[in-house]
Amino acid sequence: MITNKEFIDAVFHTLPKGAYKYGTTFAEPPDLAPNGVWFGGPIKDRSLKGRSNYTSGDCNTFYVVSSFYPNEERRVFRRKAQFAAAHVVTLDDIGDGPSAKISWDKVSLPGSFVIETSPDNCQVGYILKEPETDADYFNRTVDALIEQGLASPTDPGMKGVTRYVRFPVGINNKTKYDP
Repeated sequence: MITNKEFIDAVFHTLPKGAYKYGTTFAEPPDLAPNGVWFGGPIKDRSLKGRSNYTSGDCNTFYVVSSFYPNEERRVFRRKAQFAAAHVVTLDDIGDGPSAKISWDKVSLPGSFVIETSPDNCQVGYILKEPETDADYFNRTVDALIEQGLASPTDPGMKGVTRYVRFPVGINNKTKYDP
């Protein structure tokens, strides 16, 4: 079993100098949580700044596919203007169940990891050997995945360098799932 700390260190194996990993964690169901929980913060050691421990596994735990530089006030936010590099490409809702958006037969390239994020749905991730520092190029790559049917065009959360995705250790307590 991998820990979230081991996982995030593998995904962000190369971090641009001065950049920070970013994430959020919260106990509330995502569909009922106040908007503020999505602000998140920089991931440092075993905690998120100002947030609960992201390694415990008893919360919804998310990280961002990119790293970010601090702004002029030395504060780190999940903003396009502070983008440092993208570190992973992820495909969501892969599965053969009734709620899957993309079937397994469409995914021919084995991922760096597969995480079950909800019943019968997985996230397939591809850790980039070298982080991509061109946000425009990264976004065009994700657009190409959508065009090829490897990502859902109806999932606006799929796009962008500020995208949150789930850690392997945590819960998904959306209200539509049985606790």
